[in-house]
Amino acid sequence: MKKKDDNKTISYESIYGESKSKSESDIYENNGNNAYSSYNSKPNPVIKEEIKEKKPFNFKLLLIPLIVIVVIGVLVAGFFGLKYLNKVIKTVSISTNTLIINIDDKKDITVNNANPDMHDVKWKSDNEEIVKVEGNINKGTVTGVDYGTTKVHLTYLDKDNKPVDLICDITVIQGSPNVPLTGISLDTEQKEMKIGESHQLKVTFTPPNGRVDNLIFESLDETVASVEKRTGLVRALKNGSTSIVCKANDGKLTATFQVTVKNNAQIVLKSSANLQLTLGQRVQINYEILDSTSKAEIKITDEKILRNIPALGANTIIATSPGTTTVRVYLVDDPNIYKDIQVTVSIPSSLYNYNGNGNNTNGKANNNTNTNGNNYNGNVTAH
Repeated sequence: MKKKDDNKTISYESIYGESKSKSESDIYENNGNNAYSSYNSKPNPVIKEEIKEKKPFNFKLLLIPLIVIVVIGVLVAGFFGLKYLNKVIKTVSISTNTLIINIDDKKDITVNNANPDMHDVKWKSDNEEIVKVEGNINKGTVTGVDYGTTKVHLTYLDKDNKPVDLICDITVIQGSPNVPLTGISLDTEQKEMKIGESHQLKVTFTPPNGRVDNLIFESLDETVASVEKRTGLVRALKNGSTSIVCKANDGKLTATFQVTVKNNAQIVLKSSANLQLTLGQRVQINYEILDSTSKAEIKITDEKILRNIPALGANTIIATSPGTTTVRVYLVDDPNIYKDIQVTVSIPSSLYNYNGNGNNTNGKANNNTNTNGNNYNGNVTAH
């Protein structure tokens, strides 16, 4: 008997023209009815045996197209990847978007991937009182001017004429960014000053490299003494006392300077305190200021009698009408310090020349007088 094999089939064709296909095992297991073992059944069919083996699927056939697909994918991804990377590499940027700088220090902001496609390149500071900037297509140089925070812009047009704005936030400080400031003090705690005098305050920081984010000076009475908010320059204005307060880091640390202003100034007249002038006569008021840097000015009580004519010379007055008035010489910084000059204006006797009709026909006076060392000249012509 033949060994059964499930992988084989037997095809046969009977004498009746029937075509059948059975497995070999079916044929051998059909005892008594099988065409090979039964003599009482129909005549033995003419068996045409064709044995076909079922072969397993060959996966190697998929390998070639799979390799082709992978290669194509890699090439496509590589093409677009390189194109993207090339675009990223050529993207223009600045070296930093935040910067801390000390007052009066300079730092550079470099431009990454600057290229000829950039045009109309400009550097600009939002507040030049805090930061100034100048530069070109490759870098911008910033300079710290004063405490504070502002922005610096790099603007340009790209190859498609689209505007691009790259921004850097800049903070201006004094000292080291990471060293806390613990205290401040002034070189002078108190001082007596004269009106018109100035004094420069100097600040000492503890520690010396402590971070100072802002520093301002304030006067508690600006009528007595003023102070430059940023520099600490004090100016004495009038008699009195006040305090100058220095504040650091938003007022967290303070120091005080006490100032007393005394006006010891004196005005010494070099002209007579009593002047006798004739109509049309002019004179220069001479004086000297002692113990003060202040300036003085003159003021006329009645400007119908006297006029101040600067074009004729400093502090020069001219008699314009008969009468008596006062000329006051006073300090601009402290008007309470002054000297008065009494001036009387009269008509020269030479003007009284009359004809028979009582009319003044012609009068001319040339006066050259010397009073207390001063020369006065007056010319009047009447018709």
